[in-house]
Amino acid sequence: MTKQLITLLLSVLPVAAQGHIELPFDLAWNTKKIHLYDRDIRFSSCLNTDTHSLCRAMKPDEIFFLAREILFVFSLNDGYLDKLEIETKYTYDDLSGQHGRDIYQHMKGWAKMQNASETYEYYSLSGIPYPDINTFYECLDYLGCASYSSYDKDSNNNSAMVKLLSHSKDQGFIKIQYESSRYAQQTQPR
Repeated sequence: MTKQLITLLLSVLPVAAQGHIELPFDLAWNTKKIHLYDRDIRFSSCLNTDTHSLCRAMKPDEIFFLAREILFVFSLNDGYLDKLEIETKYTYDDLSGQHGRDIYQHMKGWAKMQNASETYEYYSLSGIPYPDINTFYECLDYLGCASYSSYDKDSNNNSAMVKLLSHSKDQGFIKIQYESSRYAQQTQPR
């Protein structure tokens, strides 16, 4: 199963140019909503904020087989894609978190983050003042207990992040987030 997952992931890897964070699914920062309709990507809902339109993909697993949710964030100024968030399906019966950590490593490769500028990967139950924590995913919810996240920023200030998150005692998921340099500028309080 793991070999099949790795083979499948390698077949859908985002293409990365040297020194630039590239989006998956052959997307670009100048992608507009209409371009996604042309590719048969539909949205279940869109919500507008002051600066952006947040659109949830309908049938996200048809876009990416591991996706439980995909959020596309478009600028209201010019309609271009400014942010992309992908949440994977949950792991199940994974008290030790090993399956989630394996998927996290695969997703780092998928997102081309093997050499991320910032990576935090640790897990230690020793010395933690929470005696009721006995599973990996419970530990993820406490600062200093566990963290699996990678972050990178390119020369254009576009960024990418891959993070393993807790859903319940024996379930986790991966969040992959891409942000254009414009997104942070447009969402800062004025």
